[in-house]
Amino acid sequence: MRIEFSRTDTEISLRVTDEGDGFDFGRFLANDDFALDRPNGRGILIARSMCFDLLEYQGKGNVVVATTQLAQDKPGV
Repeated sequence: MRIEFSRTDTEISLRVTDEGDGFDFGRFLANDDFALDRPNGRGILIARSMCFDLLEYQGKGNVVVATTQLAQDKPGV
């Protein structure tokens, strides 16, 4: 497994690459009604809804880029 980290003034991004065969991530990303009590996909649901602003799977599903936007300082706030 390889993990890359990057940070800009506006976001933090993690890229995780697994050496495995990947998986059909589309069926988990397409279903907004996915339940936490199902045997597969709970981690994807939690990551999408609670941890990251953007979760993008690439290739055959063995690469994921997770991005969080940083709060911007606003003058006068």
